[in-house]
Amino acid sequence: IRVVMDKMEICENDVTDRRKKMIKGVVEGFYGQPWTMGQRKLLFDRMLRFDILTYVYAPKDDSKHRDYWRKLYTDEEGRHLSHLINSATNSGVEFVYALSPGLSIVYSSEKERKILRDKLDQVSSFGCKYFALLFDDIDVAMTEDDDKAYKSFAEAQVDVTNMIYEHLNKPDLFFFCPTEYCSSRTHPDVKNSQ
Repeated sequence: IRVVMDKMEICENDVTDRRKKMIKGVVEGFYGQPWTMGQRKLLFDRMLRFDILTYVYAPKDDSKHRDYWRKLYTDEEGRHLSHLINSATNSGVEFVYALSPGLSIVYSSEKERKILRDKLDQVSSFGCKYFALLFDDIDVAMTEDDDKAYKSFAEAQVDVTNMIYEHLNKPDLFFFCPTEYCSSRTHPDVKNSQ
């Protein structure tokens, strides 16, 4: 994951000062049953003991994180996510909300971009300050419209990611994971990957 930190300023906040040295965190980004609120709170407490200050919310089986990324959270889901964000923050852990739109996004569509902005604006309204866009575990293929708009899959992903980063006012912590993030995921190989 590439970390983009644009506004590194000296800050009295101990968490921010420690993060400047190294970002250490836990990614809840696996397939299967997402952790419960109780498990996450226990995790936050344990993370602090090891000076691990960043938590990335990205459970693959949260349908609105991945499969149904276009759908906004319901009021009840929003309260749950707000509570989770507050729990992390109150524990001294930086909460990063990750969205994985890659299964179905049309990168060149302004309608899709607006949906993406609206979704992240909603999560921001829950108190989230930090974000990630993840394009892992998807096919290396684009729609016909995207093929016309971009020279490569990587260019499409970077274009959308940069647009979101700007839209969110360049958050201090922002992660991006492209589809081809390691040698086993490149097509056709590392040297010739686009």
